[in-house]
Amino acid sequence: MKIVIPDSDDPFEQAVDCFKAIQSLDQNDKIDLSKVLWISPFVALMLSHKIEELRLKGHSLDIIKPESVKVQNYLQKIGFPLGSDYIKGNTAFPIKHFNSNPEKAIVDLYKYIESTFPVELRGNTINYILSELVDNVDQHSKYSTATVLAQYYPLKKYIDIGVVDNGYSIPGVFTDNGIDFVEDHNAIKLALEGVSTKNEEGRGKGLQSTSKLTTKELKGTLYAFSRNGAMVLTENVREAYKLQDTQLKGTLIYLRFAVPKTSVNLTPYY
Repeated sequence: MKIVIPDSDDPFEQAVDCFKAIQSLDQNDKIDLSKVLWISPFVALMLSHKIEELRLKGHSLDIIKPESVKVQNYLQKIGFPLGSDYIKGNTAFPIKHFNSNPEKAIVDLYKYIESTFPVELRGNTINYILSELVDNVDQHSKYSTATVLAQYYPLKKYIDIGVVDNGYSIPGVFTDNGIDFVEDHNAIKLALEGVSTKNEEGRGKGLQSTSKLTTKELKGTLYAFSRNGAMVLTENVREAYKLQDTQLKGTLIYLRFAVPKTSVNLTPYY
């Protein structure tokens, strides 16, 4: 199967074609990247996650490498598709898969942040976001594998962070717990507003706090995909979508935000 990369750097525009491609991998034993001239972290995250899921099921894929040396070098840098250890100095963090103990799996990611990200984002800010995202996967999704990727763009001065799992999906978990909604994007909206399946006081607010921190404090964009629904959030806009002719098994949260000019105050988001 030949992979066609959408000619866009917008994660939402890439999503539908990417989801269709990864669904097709279930019926293929070869993935052809030979004509890929450019690949984004979003697409690399989704493809590597699907390849890892199939590997764990005992299904191996023959991967035809890109002819482009530039794309080859980037994929090697991020450890595509099965992940690798972080090499100090890289602006891209290698793909990390985990199926248990996510905090242990991303210890290297914290080291990468401390050595690479601008000082305004080191320490609590990014660590808090990552901790909330992977904890949400671990506590809610009933996943068998999940994947995390992060990249800092020094010239463009923005950061991408993505976490994807193959679990029950937000709509699926809500249905199992008797939480009513109409469309899948309505379930995503409820989760982002803090509706939770947890009964403990103060628990289950990870997506809500991450959403507010990303859009209000960091002036960024949060993309949330789960089953047939999608939400795109900025500080002033909330757009909901029903995905047509495709779906994502599980949930993907993808963040993009510019480097802040000053240190971030996390107090309102705890």
